[in-house]
Amino acid sequence: MIKSRLNNTMKTKLTLNLICFCLLPSTFCLSGLAQGTTFTYQGRLTGDGAPAVGRYDLTFTLFDAATRGSVVGTSNEVRSIEVSNGLFTVELDFGSKAFTGADRWLEIALRPASSPDDYVALSPRQPITTTPYAITASKLSGPLPASQLTGTLPSARLNGIYSGALTFSNAANTLAGNGAALTGLNAAALASGTIPDARLAANVARTDQVWLQTGNAGINAATEFLGTTDAAPLVLRAGNRQVLRLEGQSSGVRLLGGVNPSLSTSSTNSAILGGRDGVIEARAHESTIGGGLDNIIRADQRSAFIGGGAHNEILADNQHAVIVGGRDNRIGTNVVISLVVGGGENRIANNVDGGLMVGGFRNDILGSLNPNRREIAPILLGGSDNEIGRDSSWTVILGGDNNRIGTNCASAVIAGGTNNLVADNCGLSFAAGRRCRVNHAGAFVWADSQNASFASAGEDTFNIRSQGGMHLSGDTSQFFGSSTRQMLNLWSTRYGLGVQASTLYFRTDNGFAWYQDGIHSDTQNSPGTGGTERMRLDSSGLRVNGTFVSASDRNAKGGFTTVDPQEILAKVATLPITRWHYTNDAATPHVGPVAQDFHAAFGVGPDDQHIATVDADGVALAAIQGLNQRVEAGQQRAEAQSRQSEDRIWKLEAENAALKSRLERLEQLLELNTR
Repeated sequence: MIKSRLNNTMKTKLTLNLICFCLLPSTFCLSGLAQGTTFTYQGRLTGDGAPAVGRYDLTFTLFDAATRGSVVGTSNEVRSIEVSNGLFTVELDFGSKAFTGADRWLEIALRPASSPDDYVALSPRQPITTTPYAITASKLSGPLPASQLTGTLPSARLNGIYSGALTFSNAANTLAGNGAALTGLNAAALASGTIPDARLAANVARTDQVWLQTGNAGINAATEFLGTTDAAPLVLRAGNRQVLRLEGQSSGVRLLGGVNPSLSTSSTNSAILGGRDGVIEARAHESTIGGGLDNIIRADQRSAFIGGGAHNEILADNQHAVIVGGRDNRIGTNVVISLVVGGGENRIANNVDGGLMVGGFRNDILGSLNPNRREIAPILLGGSDNEIGRDSSWTVILGGDNNRIGTNCASAVIAGGTNNLVADNCGLSFAAGRRCRVNHAGAFVWADSQNASFASAGEDTFNIRSQGGMHLSGDTSQFFGSSTRQMLNLWSTRYGLGVQASTLYFRTDNGFAWYQDGIHSDTQNSPGTGGTERMRLDSSGLRVNGTFVSASDRNAKGGFTTVDPQEILAKVATLPITRWHYTNDAATPHVGPVAQDFHAAFGVGPDDQHIATVDADGVALAAIQGLNQRVEAGQQRAEAQSRQSEDRIWKLEAENAALKSRLERLEQLLELNTR
């Protein structure tokens, strides 16, 4: 059939060799005695050897040559013509100057009815037969030769205006006299310019009975109006085509404008104001299509509205659903007070109350599968490929692309960005940025521009990924409450800062280090490039400036060698000891050596700029041992000298006792001798 051939080839190239038109005898539509310029054209359309069937849009253009040539008169466009068994009939009007006696050819172009495709011209052009040239007769002026007008015209041919037969009988073959033979028409009537009509109370010249082209004044709107008083509609035409149809109903009015409007008679107080191929189905009351192309309001509506655009659709069984414009937008069933404002391929699905979608492309509000469980007030503002899941009331997506709020996520918000996800059952949550993953209810997730997923850590958590850091005003103070707890978790709860009763603590599951300068390194105990380790505390003990401070376990030490306490004591004895203060603390005096002298004397420690307490303690202990050795040696010498003195004293005492004994004996002898 030609219909299928047209549908398959209109967008590329139509095979015209199989199309032919046959011009049948034409007739004229005459009114009264005057002939107009409209004539009836009948044709036969075949394709693939079979008669065409269906509806087509056709254009008819008159040329002065079979090929090329110039267009004559005004082209005619006729839409949605019914073709039955290949036959069609149309009325054409190319104007009063189209047929002057020269040959004319008719070019016909067609397309399937209501198709957006361009018209395709058929070939060859069809020659116009002689019958339409009768139009020329309406242009003749002056007297007619008697041979062309014989006999009389009976009064019946004059619609009752003429009272008898009209005979052209004078030499000039013109109507003689003042026309008194015409009923009710006399010289006075001719002079006044009025023509009687039985349908008017007096005559057509009364301005209170006609609508003047220059406007009327003094109109009583209650009794004087432009319209109909019976069931017939009021049709306004422009260019001999219907542009507006007004229909009165017992319960209201219907307005049909534009091209090929389809408005069900059961839809009261509804209107299609313009555009093309607009459709309002049955029982869609108080509904309106403002314009656009191929917009549809389905059955069983209240106050549905499509402002314009193309291929927009409001499905059945809704109240106060609105699509302002755009393309291929749709509102589902059982929807109340919901709005789509422009954009393309946006969808508000079934069972939604108060939904709002503004612009963007391919956005979806999925609604609810259960008509008894409404999805209330979801809002999706712009962007593309965004989705609000089912049963997620009071949710918001503020633009961006490829963002999704899952099922049963009441009061969740995605504030723009790209590829963010609020998982099912994660209501009262927030996401913004790039590739946020809200996996817990009540979570706040913000992610920077990194192309990697960033997930919430738990329910009611505040989660931020900010590769460039988080910056606060220098006047800003931070507080973490007034309760004793671990205030700051750095990497899970095993690393952090906390407050106990009157105690600030640092928590780690392995070691604590203090680095000076350098950049971050993930390697354990590495100060990073340009950095220096100043302190490290782990399970083996405390290391300050590279030296263990508190590790005394023999198992933690190695490389044992003996030292000479006397040598250490001698070096300590010569070590310069001065009184001094630190340059950054001039108010506090100290006594002791400097690191350079200490390192030169003993050669211990990581460098000559620090004195480790363990080394200072070791030198002091060694010096004490050396001093003790000296003290013990002196004591031994003293004891030996004491023993020698005691022996001499004993000997002297013995000698003294012997001398005393001898003296006593001598005294006795002397006394005896004196007697």
